[in-house]
Amino acid sequence: MKVNGFNYHVSINGSGDPLLLLHGFTGSSASWEAAIAAFSPHFTVIAPDLPGHGQTPISPYNQHYDINAIARVLWRILRRFYPCQPH
Repeated sequence: MKVNGFNYHVSINGSGDPLLLLHGFTGSSASWEAAIAAFSPHFTVIAPDLPGHGQTPISPYNQHYDINAIARVLWRILRRFYPCQPH
């Protein structure tokens, strides 16, 4: 999935309300294999590979590793599947 011109690998399984799973240092979406199997009957499980992890390439730009930038990317990934609805 391309976000801000950078390609992110995102594993999406199941249906229902979204459940975002984030891996730790040296992990990837594959780290969540058992959890994805357990939760996907009840939720849409979204497990991205962060830059330089799993199937997401290493970015040459430091700003892709900034916590605020990562938070904005995760927000955009979630919004692609669950757009904001007006109240």
